Amino acid sequence: MYNLKKQGVERVGYYNEADRRKVFANGFRNRTLCWLFLTIAGFIGFQFLFETEFCKRGQALEWISICSDCRVQGCLNCNKSGPNACDICEKGYFFDKKSRSCMDCDEYSDSILCEECTSKDTCTKCTQGYKLGKEGDEKGKCIPCEGMNCAKCDYFTS
Repeated sequence: MYNLKKQGVERVGYYNEADRRKVFANGFRNRTLCWLFLTIAGFIGFQFLFETEFCKRGQALEWISICSDCRVQGCLNCNKSGPNACDICEKGYFFDKKSRSCMDCDEYSDSILCEECTSKDTCTKCTQGYKLGKEGDEKGKCIPCEGMNCAKCDYFTS
């Protein structure tokens, strides 16, 4: 017992009421903080794991469980990128990250020659009656099917 007193421990196995309350309060605080942290982490993790399950097409998950409409004009789906960006624009448009808007695929604003594109004048799929240019100045542009009376044409190379 003498060695314990020398080390600053006077009462081994004995707590007075004030000490007991401090120990209880510290334990309660620690358990509460741990529970709170795990709850918040669980909600955030749940959001990232299941975000596509909650919102309809044309909406994105904001915060934990609030679905918001896509804010980009002409955007059909923003589920993965969030409400201020766009995953899929309307036919004939692409999402420009710099301007954060859906832009026309080609210079013809009154008609859609290019159905899908990666950037302005870089078409990946043309409308019927047009084919995708593969070489030179026509590369990535939709050009009319020449000399054919068909609704659909494909560009074949030999």
